[in-house]
Amino acid sequence: NIPSSHPENTSGKPKVSVLLTVYKRTDLIPLALQSVLDQTFQDFEIVVADDSGEESSLPVCEPHLNSGRLIYQGNETTLGIVESLKRAIRSSKGTYLAVLNDDDLWEPYFLERLVAALDDDPRRVLAFSNHWIIDENGVIDEQETETIRRKYRRDRLAEGEVSNIAEFALLHWGIPLAMASVFRKDSLNWDDELSSEVTGAYDYWIACLLAAKNQPIYFVPENLTRYRVHGRMETARVRPDKTENHIYMYSQFLERNMFENLRSKLIQQLSLMEYLLGRDQLTFNHRTAARQNFKKAFKTLPSLKYIFALILSYAPEAALKKMKWMSPTT
Repeated sequence: NIPSSHPENTSGKPKVSVLLTVYKRTDLIPLALQSVLDQTFQDFEIVVADDSGEESSLPVCEPHLNSGRLIYQGNETTLGIVESLKRAIRSSKGTYLAVLNDDDLWEPYFLERLVAALDDDPRRVLAFSNHWIIDENGVIDEQETETIRRKYRRDRLAEGEVSNIAEFALLHWGIPLAMASVFRKDSLNWDDELSSEVTGAYDYWIACLLAAKNQPIYFVPENLTRYRVHGRMETARVRPDKTENHIYMYSQFLERNMFENLRSKLIQQLSLMEYLLGRDQLTFNHRTAARQNFKKAFKTLPSLKYIFALILSYAPEAALKKMKWMSPTT
Protein backbone atom coordinates (compact mmCIF):
# COMPACT_ATOMS: atom_id res chain seq x y z
CA ASN A 1 0.00 0.00 0.00
CA ILE A 2 1.06 3.58 -0.65
CA PRO A 3 1.86 5.49 2.55
CA SER A 4 -0.45 8.38 3.34
CA SER A 5 2.38 10.66 4.48
CA HIS A 6 5.22 12.11 2.41
CA PRO A 7 8.87 12.58 3.37
CA GLU A 8 9.50 16.15 4.42
CA ASN A 9 10.92 18.28 1.62
CA THR A 10 13.88 20.22 3.01
CA SER A 11 15.44 21.19 -0.33
CA GLY A 12 13.71 24.57 -0.55
CA LYS A 13 12.44 23.58 -3.99
CA PRO A 14 8.94 22.32 -4.82
CA LYS A 15 8.51 18.55 -4.88
CA VAL A 16 6.38 18.71 -8.04
CA SER A 17 6.42 20.97 -11.08
CA VAL A 18 2.97 21.00 -12.67
CA LEU A 19 3.25 21.79 -16.39
CA LEU A 20 -0.06 23.32 -17.47
CA THR A 21 -0.12 23.31 -21.26
CA VAL A 22 -2.30 25.99 -22.84
CA TYR A 23 -3.27 26.91 -26.36
CA LYS A 24 -6.42 28.99 -26.90
CA ARG A 25 -9.17 27.34 -24.86
CA THR A 26 -9.37 30.19 -22.38
CA ASP A 27 -12.83 29.17 -21.17
CA LEU A 28 -11.48 25.88 -19.77
CA ILE A 29 -8.19 27.10 -18.27
CA PRO A 30 -9.70 28.38 -14.97
CA LEU A 31 -11.14 24.93 -14.28
CA ALA A 32 -7.86 23.15 -14.96
CA LEU A 33 -5.89 25.65 -12.88
CA GLN A 34 -8.31 25.45 -9.97
CA SER A 35 -8.10 21.66 -9.95
CA VAL A 36 -4.34 22.03 -9.35
CA LEU A 37 -4.75 24.65 -6.64
CA ASP A 38 -7.28 22.40 -4.86
CA GLN A 39 -4.84 19.50 -4.45
CA THR A 40 -4.51 18.02 -0.97
CA PHE A 41 -0.76 17.76 -1.66
CA GLN A 42 0.47 21.34 -1.82
CA ASP A 43 4.24 21.10 -2.34
CA PHE A 44 4.15 22.13 -5.99
CA GLU A 45 4.78 24.93 -8.44
CA ILE A 46 2.79 25.58 -11.60
CA VAL A 47 4.49 26.42 -14.89
CA VAL A 48 1.91 27.65 -17.39
CA ALA A 49 3.14 26.98 -20.93
CA ASP A 50 0.94 29.25 -23.07
CA ASP A 51 1.62 28.46 -26.72
CA SER A 52 -1.17 30.63 -28.15
CA GLY A 53 1.32 33.25 -29.33
CA GLU A 54 -0.89 35.95 -27.86
CA GLU A 55 -0.73 35.31 -24.08
CA SER A 56 -4.37 34.27 -24.14
CA SER A 57 -4.30 32.78 -20.64
CA LEU A 58 -2.43 35.61 -18.93
CA PRO A 59 -5.59 37.26 -17.49
CA VAL A 60 -6.51 33.95 -15.83
CA CYS A 61 -3.00 33.54 -14.38
CA GLU A 62 -2.39 37.13 -13.24
CA PRO A 63 -4.19 36.82 -9.88
CA HIS A 64 -1.78 34.01 -8.93
CA LEU A 65 1.51 35.52 -10.12
CA ASN A 66 2.33 37.09 -6.75
CA SER A 67 1.91 33.78 -4.90
CA GLY A 68 5.43 32.72 -5.84
CA ARG A 69 4.26 29.30 -6.97
CA LEU A 70 3.02 30.10 -10.50
CA ILE A 71 5.33 30.83 -13.42
CA TYR A 72 3.71 32.15 -16.57
CA GLN A 73 5.48 31.48 -19.86
CA GLY A 74 3.76 33.06 -22.84
CA ASN A 75 5.53 32.14 -26.06
CA GLU A 76 5.85 35.14 -28.39
CA THR A 77 5.07 32.89 -31.34
CA THR A 78 3.50 29.44 -31.36
CA LEU A 79 6.31 26.91 -30.88
CA GLY A 80 4.32 23.69 -30.99
CA ILE A 81 3.50 21.53 -28.00
CA VAL A 82 6.92 19.84 -27.73
CA GLU A 83 9.07 22.98 -27.78
CA SER A 84 6.64 24.77 -25.48
CA LEU A 85 6.78 21.86 -23.05
CA LYS A 86 10.58 21.69 -23.16
CA ARG A 87 10.76 25.39 -22.38
CA ALA A 88 8.53 24.82 -19.36
CA ILE A 89 10.66 21.88 -18.18
CA ARG A 90 13.80 24.04 -18.36
CA SER A 91 12.13 26.53 -16.02
CA SER A 92 10.82 23.90 -13.62
CA LYS A 93 12.47 23.24 -10.26
CA GLY A 94 10.59 20.19 -9.01
CA THR A 95 11.89 16.68 -8.43
CA TYR A 96 8.80 15.33 -10.18
CA LEU A 97 6.89 16.50 -13.25
CA ALA A 98 3.17 16.25 -13.97
CA VAL A 99 1.51 17.47 -17.17
CA LEU A 100 -2.05 18.80 -17.26
CA ASN A 101 -3.63 20.00 -20.49
CA ASP A 102 -5.89 23.05 -20.34
CA ASP A 103 -9.06 21.04 -21.03
CA ASP A 104 -8.57 18.33 -18.38
CA LEU A 105 -8.96 18.23 -14.60
CA TRP A 106 -7.42 16.55 -11.55
CA GLU A 107 -9.27 15.09 -8.60
CA PRO A 108 -8.09 16.61 -5.27
CA TYR A 109 -6.09 13.50 -4.26
CA PHE A 110 -4.28 13.08 -7.59
CA LEU A 111 -0.87 14.41 -6.52
CA GLU A 112 -1.06 12.99 -3.02
CA ARG A 113 -1.62 9.43 -4.25
CA LEU A 114 0.93 9.41 -7.06
CA VAL A 115 3.69 11.38 -5.36
CA ALA A 116 3.50 8.96 -2.44
CA ALA A 117 4.11 6.04 -4.81
CA LEU A 118 7.30 7.69 -6.10
CA ASP A 119 8.47 8.78 -2.66
CA ASP A 120 8.07 5.23 -1.40
CA ASP A 121 10.68 3.81 -3.79
CA PRO A 122 13.36 5.92 -5.52
CA ARG A 123 13.71 3.29 -8.26
CA ARG A 124 10.23 4.10 -9.56
CA VAL A 125 10.35 6.51 -12.51
CA LEU A 126 6.61 7.02 -12.99
CA ALA A 127 3.26 6.58 -11.27
CA PHE A 128 -0.09 6.75 -13.06
CA SER A 129 -3.79 6.25 -12.46
CA ASN A 130 -7.08 5.62 -14.18
CA HIS A 131 -9.24 8.56 -15.20
CA TRP A 132 -12.81 9.58 -15.83
CA ILE A 133 -14.09 10.51 -19.28
CA ILE A 134 -16.12 13.72 -19.24
CA ASP A 135 -17.97 15.57 -22.00
CA GLU A 136 -17.54 19.19 -23.02
CA ASN A 137 -19.74 20.31 -20.12
CA GLY A 138 -17.79 18.29 -17.57
CA VAL A 139 -20.37 15.53 -17.13
CA ILE A 140 -18.86 12.12 -16.36
CA ASP A 141 -19.56 9.37 -18.90
CA GLU A 142 -19.29 6.21 -16.79
CA GLN A 143 -19.84 3.85 -19.72
CA GLU A 144 -17.12 5.44 -21.83
CA THR A 145 -14.83 5.54 -18.81
CA GLU A 146 -15.15 1.77 -18.48
CA THR A 147 -14.73 1.29 -22.24
CA ILE A 148 -11.46 3.23 -22.22
CA ARG A 149 -10.23 1.39 -19.14
CA ARG A 150 -10.74 -1.92 -20.94
CA LYS A 151 -9.41 -0.67 -24.28
CA TYR A 152 -6.05 0.22 -22.75
CA ARG A 153 -6.03 -2.89 -20.56
CA ARG A 154 -5.92 -1.06 -17.29
CA ASP A 155 -8.85 -3.21 -16.16
CA ARG A 156 -6.32 -6.06 -15.89
CA LEU A 157 -4.03 -4.23 -13.48
CA ALA A 158 -4.07 -4.35 -9.71
CA GLU A 159 -2.53 -1.57 -7.66
CA GLY A 160 1.23 -1.84 -7.63
CA GLU A 161 4.18 -2.08 -9.97
CA VAL A 162 3.30 -3.02 -13.55
CA SER A 163 4.84 -6.16 -15.03
CA ASN A 164 5.67 -6.33 -18.75
CA ILE A 165 5.77 -2.56 -18.71
CA ALA A 166 7.39 -2.24 -22.16
CA GLU A 167 4.57 -4.17 -23.83
CA PHE A 168 1.96 -2.35 -21.76
CA ALA A 169 3.25 1.12 -22.69
CA LEU A 170 4.41 0.47 -26.25
CA LEU A 171 1.73 -1.81 -27.68
CA HIS A 172 -1.30 -1.08 -25.53
CA TRP A 173 -0.76 2.68 -25.00
CA GLY A 174 -1.69 2.01 -21.40
CA ILE A 175 -0.05 4.99 -19.66
CA PRO A 176 -2.07 8.25 -19.79
CA LEU A 177 0.98 10.43 -19.25
CA ALA A 178 -0.41 13.82 -20.29
CA MET A 179 -2.93 14.15 -17.47
CA ALA A 180 -2.80 11.10 -15.19
CA SER A 181 0.89 10.57 -14.38
CA VAL A 182 3.68 11.91 -12.21
CA PHE A 183 7.27 11.13 -13.24
CA ARG A 184 10.85 11.95 -12.25
CA LYS A 185 12.36 14.97 -13.93
CA ASP A 186 15.88 13.52 -13.93
CA SER A 187 14.74 10.33 -15.68
CA LEU A 188 15.35 11.79 -19.17
CA ASN A 189 17.62 14.28 -20.87
CA TRP A 190 14.75 16.42 -22.09
CA ASP A 191 16.57 18.60 -24.62
CA ASP A 192 18.06 15.56 -26.36
CA GLU A 193 15.35 12.94 -25.91
CA LEU A 194 12.14 14.93 -26.38
CA SER A 195 12.13 15.51 -30.14
CA SER A 196 9.81 17.94 -31.94
CA GLU A 197 9.14 15.15 -34.46
CA VAL A 198 6.79 13.43 -32.01
CA THR A 199 4.45 16.48 -31.96
CA GLY A 200 1.14 15.75 -30.19
CA ALA A 201 2.16 12.18 -29.32
CA TYR A 202 4.81 13.47 -26.92
CA ASP A 203 3.00 11.73 -24.06
CA TYR A 204 3.24 8.31 -25.71
CA TRP A 205 6.89 8.97 -26.59
CA ILE A 206 7.81 9.91 -23.01
CA ALA A 207 5.92 6.92 -21.59
CA CYS A 208 7.77 4.56 -23.94
CA LEU A 209 11.18 6.08 -23.16
CA LEU A 210 10.51 5.65 -19.45
CA ALA A 211 9.26 2.10 -19.97
CA ALA A 212 12.48 1.29 -21.85
CA LYS A 213 14.53 2.06 -18.75
CA ASN A 214 13.33 -1.16 -17.11
CA GLN A 215 12.73 0.60 -13.84
CA PRO A 216 9.51 0.14 -11.84
CA ILE A 217 6.36 2.01 -12.83
CA TYR A 218 3.50 2.14 -10.32
CA PHE A 219 -0.24 2.01 -11.04
CA VAL A 220 -3.09 3.37 -8.89
CA PRO A 221 -6.48 2.08 -10.15
CA GLU A 222 -8.56 4.99 -8.84
CA ASN A 223 -9.98 7.54 -11.33
CA LEU A 224 -7.83 10.45 -10.17
CA THR A 225 -8.25 12.71 -13.19
CA ARG A 226 -10.88 13.76 -15.73
CA TYR A 227 -10.20 13.62 -19.46
CA ARG A 228 -12.46 15.91 -21.46
CA VAL A 229 -13.76 14.71 -24.85
CA HIS A 230 -14.96 17.56 -27.07
CA GLY A 231 -14.90 18.94 -30.59
CA ARG A 232 -11.95 21.26 -30.01
CA MET A 233 -9.54 18.48 -29.12
CA GLU A 234 -6.37 18.23 -31.22
CA THR A 235 -7.02 14.51 -31.68
CA ALA A 236 -10.35 15.34 -33.33
CA ARG A 237 -8.74 17.36 -36.11
CA VAL A 238 -8.56 15.55 -39.45
CA ARG A 239 -5.38 16.11 -41.47
CA PRO A 240 -3.31 14.18 -44.03
CA ASP A 241 -0.13 13.90 -41.93
CA LYS A 242 -1.64 12.60 -38.71
CA THR A 243 0.49 9.45 -38.40
CA GLU A 244 3.87 10.94 -39.40
CA ASN A 245 4.86 11.28 -35.75
CA HIS A 246 4.11 7.61 -35.11
CA ILE A 247 6.21 6.60 -38.09
CA TYR A 248 9.07 8.64 -36.64
CA MET A 249 8.69 7.04 -33.20
CA TYR A 250 8.51 3.42 -34.39
CA SER A 251 11.45 4.04 -36.73
CA GLN A 252 13.46 5.43 -33.83
CA PHE A 253 12.63 2.50 -31.57
CA LEU A 254 13.85 0.13 -34.28
CA GLU A 255 16.99 2.12 -35.16
CA ARG A 256 17.98 2.38 -31.49
CA ASN A 257 17.35 -1.33 -30.93
CA MET A 258 14.93 -0.53 -28.15
CA PHE A 259 12.39 -3.16 -27.10
CA GLU A 260 14.33 -5.94 -28.86
CA ASN A 261 11.89 -8.62 -27.68
CA LEU A 262 9.07 -6.65 -29.33
CA ARG A 263 10.87 -5.92 -32.59
CA SER A 264 8.44 -7.86 -34.79
CA LYS A 265 5.52 -5.97 -33.24
CA LEU A 266 7.28 -2.68 -33.89
CA ILE A 267 7.73 -3.58 -37.55
CA GLN A 268 4.02 -4.38 -37.77
CA GLN A 269 3.15 -1.04 -36.19
CA LEU A 270 5.51 0.86 -38.47
CA SER A 271 4.05 -0.70 -41.62
CA LEU A 272 0.52 -0.03 -40.39
CA MET A 273 1.28 3.65 -39.74
CA GLU A 274 2.87 4.03 -43.17
CA TYR A 275 -0.27 2.55 -44.69
CA LEU A 276 -2.54 4.81 -42.62
CA LEU A 277 -0.51 7.85 -43.66
CA GLY A 278 -1.01 6.88 -47.30
CA ARG A 279 -4.71 6.31 -46.72
CA ASP A 280 -5.14 9.73 -45.12
CA GLN A 281 -3.16 11.40 -47.89
CA LEU A 282 -5.31 9.71 -50.52
CA THR A 283 -8.42 10.94 -48.70
CA PHE A 284 -7.06 14.46 -49.24
CA ASN A 285 -6.25 13.51 -52.88
CA HIS A 286 -2.48 13.67 -52.28
CA ARG A 287 -1.98 10.72 -54.59
CA THR A 288 1.75 10.79 -55.23
CA ALA A 289 2.58 10.96 -51.53
CA ALA A 290 -0.01 8.27 -50.79
CA ARG A 291 1.52 5.87 -53.30
CA GLN A 292 4.98 6.41 -51.83
CA ASN A 293 3.73 5.47 -48.39
CA PHE A 294 1.82 2.41 -49.60
CA LYS A 295 5.09 1.24 -51.16
CA LYS A 296 6.97 1.95 -47.93
CA ALA A 297 4.41 -0.01 -45.95
CA PHE A 298 4.81 -3.00 -48.30
CA LYS A 299 8.62 -2.78 -48.11
CA THR A 300 8.49 -2.70 -44.30
CA LEU A 301 6.13 -5.67 -44.11
CA PRO A 302 4.68 -7.13 -47.33
CA SER A 303 0.89 -7.38 -47.36
CA LEU A 304 -1.75 -7.74 -50.04
CA LYS A 305 -3.67 -4.97 -48.32
CA TYR A 306 -0.95 -2.48 -49.23
CA ILE A 307 -0.88 -3.65 -52.86
CA PHE A 308 -4.64 -3.25 -53.03
CA ALA A 309 -4.38 0.27 -51.57
CA LEU A 310 -1.74 1.16 -54.15
CA ILE A 311 -4.03 -0.03 -56.96
CA LEU A 312 -6.93 1.95 -55.49
CA SER A 313 -4.81 5.11 -55.55
CA TYR A 314 -5.18 5.13 -59.35
CA ALA A 315 -9.00 5.03 -59.22
CA PRO A 316 -10.98 8.19 -60.12
CA GLU A 317 -11.67 10.51 -57.18
CA ALA A 318 -15.44 10.01 -57.48
CA ALA A 319 -14.98 6.25 -57.20
CA LEU A 320 -12.69 6.59 -54.17
CA LYS A 321 -15.26 8.65 -52.30
CA LYS A 322 -17.80 5.86 -52.68
CA MET A 323 -15.47 3.22 -51.30
CA LYS A 324 -15.20 2.27 -47.64
CA TRP A 325 -11.53 2.34 -46.80
CA MET A 326 -10.08 -0.65 -45.01
CA SER A 327 -9.94 -0.20 -41.28
CA PRO A 328 -6.59 -0.56 -39.44
CA THR A 329 -7.64 -3.98 -38.16
CA THR A 330 -8.46 -5.55 -41.55
